[in-house]
Amino acid sequence: MQRPEKALRNQKSLSGRNFYAEKFHLEILNLSRLESSILLVIEPHQIQNLDLVILRSYISVLKSESAKLAQRMEAL
Repeated sequence: MQRPEKALRNQKSLSGRNFYAEKFHLEILNLSRLESSILLVIEPHQIQNLDLVILRSYISVLKSESAKLAQRMEAL
């Protein structure tokens, strides 16, 4: 997810109607699909040493339009 970094560098928002916001939205849709697929596999098996709360919080940071760059880097 490089869009947030580029948007920040170019002083553009990830929300609203602009190039970066539209590309970010498409990436979020892809991330949401991937999240659903992963959770369908992981949740029923309760994989040991995997904290779903932490995983979900990281994914939510990545989806956020307002998350700081440092938060995004930590989530990755």
